[in-house]
Amino acid sequence: MESSGNNYLIPCDFNEDSDLNYHAPTLDFIIDSFAKSFPNSAKLFILDACRNDGDKDFLDSLKSRGAGNFKAMNLGQVKPETNNNTLIAFATAPGMKASDGGVNSRNGLYTKHLIESMSQYNLSIEDVFRLVREQVIKDSDFKQIPWEHSSLLKSFSFDYYDVPCTLVDTITLPFDTLFSSQFIPGTKSIALVGNSNRFLIQTLNSYESSVNIIGEKSVHGEVVRVTDRYHLVGNSEGYLYCYDNLDNTVKSTKIFNSVFFAMSISTNCNEVVLCGDGGVLKNLSVDDLSVIFVKDTGINNVFSISHTVDGDSILLCGDNYELVVYDTKNHQLFKKLENDCFYSNTASFSPDGKLLATGHDGGIVKIWDRDNYKLLKTINLPKYIENIVSIIEIKKDAGKVPTNHIVSLCFTPDSNVLAIGTSDPSLVFVDVKYSQLIKEIKLDFSVSQIYSLSISDCGDYLVCSGHKRKAYVFSTNKAIKSDS
Repeated sequence: MESSGNNYLIPCDFNEDSDLNYHAPTLDFIIDSFAKSFPNSAKLFILDACRNDGDKDFLDSLKSRGAGNFKAMNLGQVKPETNNNTLIAFATAPGMKASDGGVNSRNGLYTKHLIESMSQYNLSIEDVFRLVREQVIKDSDFKQIPWEHSSLLKSFSFDYYDVPCTLVDTITLPFDTLFSSQFIPGTKSIALVGNSNRFLIQTLNSYESSVNIIGEKSVHGEVVRVTDRYHLVGNSEGYLYCYDNLDNTVKSTKIFNSVFFAMSISTNCNEVVLCGDGGVLKNLSVDDLSVIFVKDTGINNVFSISHTVDGDSILLCGDNYELVVYDTKNHQLFKKLENDCFYSNTASFSPDGKLLATGHDGGIVKIWDRDNYKLLKTINLPKYIENIVSIIEIKKDAGKVPTNHIVSLCFTPDSNVLAIGTSDPSLVFVDVKYSQLIKEIKLDFSVSQIYSLSISDCGDYLVCSGHKRKAYVFSTNKAIKSDS
């Protein structure tokens, strides 16, 4: 509220017995205090004040019963004194009033649109307040016009997460196309396999690497999964290779009659679940590769297998709308998820064990509650990125080219961000809570898809499929500063 040319912030317990000069600080006093305490930092002051409705009655009550200083008070503001590197935002222009948003509204009109704008990524602070102003003016029919005073010296944004989206290196592969990869736990080393009989271990920010053979020249690697001790690789002839780093030994066994489709290692790293020909599921001991059980799932094509964080169950993604959960204790079908997408290509459980993300045709990502497998939200990437064509639509029109269905995805270690690889190809980062696009990186190759992407345990590095004989290494800003 304004009185005698000063902006006062009125406490909630302020009444007619209060003294304006002692119980209500001025905005200038608060700004000056911050300027002295944080002289080199950007300072933001956002005031959704100057309210009408209930506050108008409060002011009338003070004027009718209070002393002279209350009679001079007005609902509104005057221009404050702006210190260096400071932004002051008001819900409305000087001399105007702000809307409370209605009886049933949780926030005022200004705060409502401020929250919405702040949740968007890749916006400067100036862009955020410009969007707020546009929406408030529109909804209030010019009765409320937000206002800012700024002396900011540096750029600033409200972006929440530092995601690995800066290209910092490439890995030269001993094969043309990367099919599968995974970081070795607790390290900067990553295991990679592709369309040759070679299996690569590469340490980031280093020339250290090793190459192993996984069969005859005519075969290629399909899927790789690793623990700190074992490296498991399935190839195109149905063989499973197990490299034991502790004993420095390697063993192999024929698992399927033809190509591997998917593989997942249990949380305790003692067992591995694999799927191959005609949806046959096999559970093996990692230690000696002995078969524990065999299960016919009845799914023609299983594209991925994922263990839950607690290891109690596994999720199978397939075609023909198949998205099913099996209990790992009794090896029985636990639940079939209600899914309206013909192709379910990939899945990832959040590290905190609360969420499941599944990737589908047509740029669809679904987020599920891990406890009951109920669908929480659908993220429709066509809303954010271009050239989405559904495989279902391609069947109707053979002239269309399939683009941007989801082929790989992975949660960041904090479970807040989902990294997504598409077939366009694009690398996309999405804020899971707000379903907001953080970043899209359109990769400059068209002969392949992002079949594989992996994020390190610390979340600082991401490795994904790249152009011919390359994998791309992306990093967070924090890691870049640390490495330099």
